[in-house]
Amino acid sequence: MKLFRTLLSTVLGLASGLLGTVVSAADPAVGAVTHTYDGRAAARYALLRAGTDDGTPFVSRALEAGGWNRRGGRDPDAPLAWTPDLAGPHGPSATWSRADRLLRFAVDHTDRAVAAAPATAADDWATVWPLAAGDLVFVDRQSDGVVDDALLVVGRDTLLDFTEPTVSARSPSRRTMPMSTWIKRAALRFPAMTLHPVVPLPSYVDP
Repeated sequence: MKLFRTLLSTVLGLASGLLGTVVSAADPAVGAVTHTYDGRAAARYALLRAGTDDGTPFVSRALEAGGWNRRGGRDPDAPLAWTPDLAGPHGPSATWSRADRLLRFAVDHTDRAVAAAPATAADDWATVWPLAAGDLVFVDRQSDGVVDDALLVVGRDTLLDFTEPTVSARSPSRRTMPMSTWIKRAALRFPAMTLHPVVPLPSYVDP
């Protein structure tokens, strides 16, 4: 676990450095702006507001509280839009309200985050244990390639010499649930599920 976290930190450091290079080299006329993300601020929102929003919109609100900027538009299916309030009578973008679209927005379309290897029961959920406050877990309940839900990591907790992430979702009963407890409960209904850990970058530049 420590080795994984070390390697992941190295990757994040390199990625952050590369992003910084891109920003410094950009033409000022283009208006490139470096945005920062504070995972602890996202976690504070999640701890305070659990139960006020449903599912993925709750996670999106927490990411916004951590520093992610909204991206507007009119098309709900636009891959680069990310907002609860599109122009016109359209409501939220799919990237704001659907877990599968939020995952693609964060990792594939904007490079705001990096994905770790998927976690399953076969590998004892290895890649979720190093996650820290502000990180994300996307849930594929049937392991059919369709991401169904999203969780936000709000901290880490130690019990009997084992330190693990705690997560918060939309209900107060999951305000600070240990990851192992969440997995045990979810696996009763979805024994074949796959978890996709995602780590937001500390800084990013939107395309």
